[in-house]
Amino acid sequence: MSDRSQLPEAQTTHLKSRRRGSIGLHDYTSVVESLRSSSSNKEAQPKPRSSRRRFCKAASSVAGCLIVSPEILGRVGRAASPERVPPSDQFRFVQIGAGGRGRTDLTETIAAGGKPVAFCDVDVQRAGKTYELHPNLPRRSDFRKMLDEFDRECDAVVISTPDHIHGVQGLDALRRGKHLFLQKPLARTFDECDRLIRASHHAGVATQMGNQCQSGFAMVAWQTLVNAGLIGTISEVHCWTNRPTWPQGMTDYPPSANPPSTLQWDTWLGPVAKRPFARGYLPYAWRGWRDFGTGALGDMGCQWIAPAWKALKLSLPQRVTADVSDASTISFPASSTVTFEFGASAVCPNGLK
Repeated sequence: MSDRSQLPEAQTTHLKSRRRGSIGLHDYTSVVESLRSSSSNKEAQPKPRSSRRRFCKAASSVAGCLIVSPEILGRVGRAASPERVPPSDQFRFVQIGAGGRGRTDLTETIAAGGKPVAFCDVDVQRAGKTYELHPNLPRRSDFRKMLDEFDRECDAVVISTPDHIHGVQGLDALRRGKHLFLQKPLARTFDECDRLIRASHHAGVATQMGNQCQSGFAMVAWQTLVNAGLIGTISEVHCWTNRPTWPQGMTDYPPSANPPSTLQWDTWLGPVAKRPFARGYLPYAWRGWRDFGTGALGDMGCQWIAPAWKALKLSLPQRVTADVSDASTISFPASSTVTFEFGASAVCPNGLK
């Protein structure tokens, strides 16, 4: 990942192939159309021509899936309005984190057929617009108390909170046997991720991380290109992003201040050691601090690196090296270039870098 001032585009993925050279995923539309057209011409029996509009429409249906649909969970489908469905058949959920990204996740979960039961947010001002849209739903500030109170009334938990509290909130939901939608990244540390994975296997529920790029048109096209063998033997994949768009590289903590009256700061901290509130943390800058976020790599790696990892059937890297602009024990670097080296896979027989 490089400094955004050096980037020709905000964020994208490129790959290097021994057969085709370099191709950007933002160029996939014409390539996929060529693939579909040539394949159609080779068929003995002609098939209806698949237009770009039709293909985009089909792909958008994938991109629109935010959570596992109610049909898969044995509940009602999207066509039925939650208000007209018997309570025993409704897919009911509680929302942790109602402002910012949480408002989007809430809206899309409702659109997928979900019925919200209650909200939880530690900042009533940031969650204010959501509360205005749903004035009759209960509001809480402590997710533990909300899950206790509405345990029998909800089937799932949607979590849209900062990285540092994903682990404890996700584990609490899974241990209660709730279906779980958890925003990316999965958690802040590898240990938390491992615990969440094991807990999900034990719970036997439907789980989904909020990694929208892996459900979008680009992922469909990318997987199509790889599966068709159009790219050749892939030896390198290059990903970059304009992140961080928040401060990083800090060596000192920001000056303390009194928290706003609308914010429950100690509850926001969650499992992190108690410390004074500072204006250098909220609403987004927490991403740059090691105690709260995962930096630019954690924020966008699961969006731009994971698709390549998935399509190329890679395992854990054999080696990881990083070249950073600055080193700090309390924050992530302002810019960095991270190299992952992988062994051979079914798609990349010579390994990949």
